Amino acid sequence: MTCHKFIIILLFMLSSAAAMATEKTDTTYQRIRNEYLTLYNNPEKTERFYKVSQQMMDYYLKQGKKLGYYKVRINEALYDTEHGQTYQAIKKANMTLEDMKNDGIKQYEVVYTVLGTLFESRGNYRMANDYYMKALQSTNPNDEGTLISIYSRLASLKSNREPKEAWKWNEKFGAM
Repeated sequence: MTCHKFIIILLFMLSSAAAMATEKTDTTYQRIRNEYLTLYNNPEKTERFYKVSQQMMDYYLKQGKKLGYYKVRINEALYDTEHGQTYQAIKKANMTLEDMKNDGIKQYEVVYTVLGTLFESRGNYRMANDYYMKALQSTNPNDEGTLISIYSRLASLKSNREPKEAWKWNEKFGAM
């Protein structure tokens, strides 16, 4: 499983328990979500992916779930990266972050983690590290799933340049 596939799965898991309970009973949501996840791994169907992505965003907005809406937007940035469009992905991620701030959505750790991943994919160690650290600072200390994701990204990033530092992040990951 690539790191991006892991992140897309993680982003869907970050929904609140109440939101997930509603979505599980909504067959329209399930149909769109299943197609969305299938298309994410199919670069030949980019146009369809963006149409289904828009359906996901419309669904979340209709339900009043802005965080879900923003998670789909940030997943588009990951999709763009997976398909060689990292500059476009960085622009989307930064626009999403700005829009989240304007809407008062404070879960920036999602966007910061994705920005770290985007810069890591471009080989920019310093920017990746900075964004992963911002993600860590933005995360609720009780959100173990998000912390594990960030710790593992930091450990992976540092594994070649700073193996002792990578080991520290692995230990934090293992202690969860």
